Amino acid sequence: MPTPIGHSLFGYLFYWSWKRKPIRRSFLAIIFISFISVLPDFDFLPGFLIGQPNRFHHGASHSFAAAFLLFAVLYAVEKWVMKARVPQLAPLVFFLYSLHLIADFFAADTSYPFGEQLFWPFSGRYVISPVTVFLDIRRESSLGQFIPSLFSLHNLKAVIIELVVAGILWSSIWFFKKKN
Repeated sequence: MPTPIGHSLFGYLFYWSWKRKPIRRSFLAIIFISFISVLPDFDFLPGFLIGQPNRFHHGASHSFAAAFLLFAVLYAVEKWVMKARVPQLAPLVFFLYSLHLIADFFAADTSYPFGEQLFWPFSGRYVISPVTVFLDIRRESSLGQFIPSLFSLHNLKAVIIELVVAGILWSSIWFFKKKN
């Protein structure tokens, strides 16, 4: 699975390439984009509460159903509370959230269960791509060692790969935007 750095970069690249005029290019927008881009990984938090950080990772929060549920809630808020004629935030959030799932799909996963439950609740099966682009992120399962284990040379290499992939994507998007 990519790191929060990679997920944030990919989210911002998506936002930057959004065909419509971007909603806002500000520091708060970048924070918001980063937050939504890493939101599926907040499934670590319940695990922290019970002393097993990895316990709930890659479950229901890593499904398109979760992305759609978030979309539906935001759409309703934009449409009926904020009285937006055409909700813009809900589709953006759906795509940012889904991009996280897609990036994780193409990442190596070396801990059981392998993959993520993309199609929950319709299927509890964990799926993962046979082709990996991103490295796994090595982390300990014990609460005391979880955070320190994230700072390793292997994980630094994973971040470098994410930066290279983001650079290639940015260059490609820039080239095609410039051409049109």
